[in-house]
Amino acid sequence: MDSTIAAFLAKEALGPEKVKLVNVLFGPFAYSKSVESVLKTAEDLGLEIYFADKHQSQYEIMKKGPNCNQCTRKLKMSGVRDVAGDSLVATGANQSDSWEKHV
Repeated sequence: MDSTIAAFLAKEALGPEKVKLVNVLFGPFAYSKSVESVLKTAEDLGLEIYFADKHQSQYEIMKKGPNCNQCTRKLKMSGVRDVAGDSLVATGANQSDSWEKHV
């Protein structure tokens, strides 16, 4: 929900041609309906969506058991950076997801 609001506000402020949505794929580690949901959200908002596949990297993090902070920091944000490059990034992550002041 937070990412959807961030996307909507970015679209309103910048225009749809300047906003890209990025979804990081986790393969078997993801909810089965997640890709379907983000595709529908992108369509509803009229925004392009890009996918970054990080499910192979997820295996390294899972070796020591689930760790949401490591997943977010090492995989989600690196996947977003793979697509966004040097562009401004707005996320729906909350402060507890960011483990520090800087991502």
